[in-house]
Amino acid sequence: MSRRLAVFDWNGTIVADVQAGLEASNANIRLFGKPDITMTEYRAAQNFPIMHFYAAVGIPADDVLARMDDLQKTFYEVYSARSANCRTRRGVRQLLEWLRTQNVDCIVLSNHMTDFIENEIKRLNLDPYFQVVLANHDSIDIVHRTQKRERLSEFMIKRGYCPDDCFIIGDSIEEPEVARHLGLYSIAVSGGFFSTPRLRAANPDALISHPGAAIDVLAQYWGN
Repeated sequence: MSRRLAVFDWNGTIVADVQAGLEASNANIRLFGKPDITMTEYRAAQNFPIMHFYAAVGIPADDVLARMDDLQKTFYEVYSARSANCRTRRGVRQLLEWLRTQNVDCIVLSNHMTDFIENEIKRLNLDPYFQVVLANHDSIDIVHRTQKRERLSEFMIKRGYCPDDCFIIGDSIEEPEVARHLGLYSIAVSGGFFSTPRLRAANPDALISHPGAAIDVLAQYWGN
């Protein structure tokens, strides 16, 4: 039997940073002379690659590409300042500790930047829980494409994880899609960057309101 694997999204799943993301995105939207969007509008438009988000709020791809350097600089300046004091979401530490008692390996799979997440893991004292961060090393990838499925597939093959022994948890519509392609169990968490109706429409195996609720879901799934 292979070891079990827990695959965590980062933003909006581990860390409660949705407000920071909204403020940083609005700073970018203002660069194009458009008014700020609300949290409801933000969750309705949120998407990856991020080009799709800008299209949803009415900013053409050519305009985004023409100002990509400005967008990246502005976003990270605002986001970094706003997220510096963000904490973990309710129940995250309880879930991680429970997974450790179950001998489950935990990794982060994200569209964010690897070095940023690794620094945040240290800031939040989550080092004992996460073995690996699979994320972006180049900010260009965040704008143009997402490689979560490819990264995770390669990691699982190299480490010998069986899909039946793995689950992925996140606050976006991307995690259920990755799970279906790789044969994993998927848990969607509301209250993050994507609206609950969008999460429900993505057909995850389970939909919960906070990460701590995954303990009961997984205990039942694994028959513990």
